[in-house]
Amino acid sequence: MKIKDAAELTGTTVRTIRWYHQEGLVPVPENRGGRRDYQLHHVARILRVRWLAQAGLPLSNVRDLLDREDNAGREESSVGGDSTDHAGNKTSADTADRMDATDHADHQLRTVPPTVHSAQPVPSGAAVDDLYAALYQVDTSLEELHAQRQRILHLIDAAESGRGLSSIPPQIDRVYSRLEQAVPQDPHIQRVLRRERNMAEMLCQRGLIRADVIDALDLPDNQIDRMVDFLERFVAIKDVPGQELEGAVVELSGDMLQWCLEHPELVRLYLAVMPGWNVPAVRSVVMGLLMLEYRDPNQRALLRHALDGLTELISQGAFDPESAPATTQLSATRASGDPS
Repeated sequence: MKIKDAAELTGTTVRTIRWYHQEGLVPVPENRGGRRDYQLHHVARILRVRWLAQAGLPLSNVRDLLDREDNAGREESSVGGDSTDHAGNKTSADTADRMDATDHADHQLRTVPPTVHSAQPVPSGAAVDDLYAALYQVDTSLEELHAQRQRILHLIDAAESGRGLSSIPPQIDRVYSRLEQAVPQDPHIQRVLRRERNMAEMLCQRGLIRADVIDALDLPDNQIDRMVDFLERFVAIKDVPGQELEGAVVELSGDMLQWCLEHPELVRLYLAVMPGWNVPAVRSVVMGLLMLEYRDPNQRALLRHALDGLTELISQGAFDPESAPATTQLSATRASGDPS
């Protein structure tokens, strides 16, 4: 994309992006066709720089932090004495003091007694309008300070837990981290997962991922284990010989669809994000994008079979709020159909 498209997508200006390049905060993209071609990772980096700056970090510190993350990876260090919180997690003493202080300040802001009493004369007309305008400005400032405080606390939590300086919610980060660790030997899947993670981070930074979607991804370990199993089997199906392919496709797609039936809330959220799934043209676009991404014929056969099965279940109302997912069964057609 062009630099003006990257600026529009990140809510900043072309001039700011060029300044980020000059300051070494964002890498300069390669030239293609006589212009700089911005990719998703450039957009994610711009948003991360802005997010860290809005959290109150000086840009010189932002550059140092991101450089260390890029070049040296995460380093665990302990400064000062350690203390243990109520959940059993260790935190540095100065961090605990800072959190106590900010909690106290937040409480003080919320409990300040009113200074204007009903016994005093009440101004009217323009004076009242000015007072309301001043009150609105104060409330807006308090909201901004509270949001900044939340961002700083998020940074502290991320740094102490070793997750790195990312604005991606921990629920989503946990899922992607487990999936990336499961198939380190497949560079294509690693690229796909990193691209999806960058997209998720970008959407989160712009407030485009709903809170209920994030909450729904707060899955227990055993459910994430099943997702890891699906991914490992999806990678391995490339090596399944032709005479065994149909059985492998039917078995894996059946397991995946059964998992969907056991988690109808996730499917309903997906359908809410993509409400046109029942329109054949929409499904055709999704399938076309998947076929561009995955060129292996065995993986393509699995994707076609699984998405056809998902469409059939949706058309049957399997994921309607009043349906009982535990008793919904896959049809015989999907259980034994031709994967091609």
